[in-house]
Amino acid sequence: MGLWSKVKGVFGRIGGGIKKAYNWVKDHIGTIKDVADKAKDFIPEQYRDKYTDVVDKGYDTATKVIRKFG
Repeated sequence: MGLWSKVKGVFGRIGGGIKKAYNWVKDHIGTIKDVADKAKDFIPEQYRDKYTDVVDKGYDTATKVIRKFG
């Protein structure tokens, strides 16, 4: 087995993992948002605004990626 075959195999596995992760997020995006909203109850009051900003930014980014590539 040559070097290029090994390189191709490694990058093939990486690409397959990325595709699997993307499909999982795409299929569970609503559940992820629900869990993040429910977790907000456990965040101390002083950090809730920052938590909400981070969650909304992450959700918006994930939604944009899914729309672009989905």
